[in-house]
Amino acid sequence: MARERDLPGWLAAVHPRYRVPHHAEIAVAVAVCGLLLVVDLLSAIGFSSFGVLVYYSIANIAALTQRGGSADTPAVCRSSVSSAVSPWSPPCPAPLSSWA
Repeated sequence: MARERDLPGWLAAVHPRYRVPHHAEIAVAVAVCGLLLVVDLLSAIGFSSFGVLVYYSIANIAALTQRGGSADTPAVCRSSVSSAVSPWSPPCPAPLSSWA
C-alpha cells in the first residue's frame, strides 16, 4: 500500500534500504503501546484478534469483487470464489497436488 501511495503522505514513506513502510510501522507500534497502557493485556489480545478477523473478511470480500482473467494472477489461483465459499480448501490446489 505504501509503494502504491494508498496511505496518507507521512505513512507512505518507504525506507530506501529495507523497502518497508517504516513510518507506518512506527505509528502502529505507538498505537499498540498506547492501547496497552489504557487496557489490560487480555483485552488488547482480544481486540487484536478481532481486528485480524475484520481484516481477513475485508480481504475476502475484495477478492470476490475482482473480475477473472487478470494478467498478473496465475490461472490456477483465479478461484477466489471457491476459496471464499469453502475456506478449508486451498486457493491454489495445483502446487499442493504435485507434492503428493
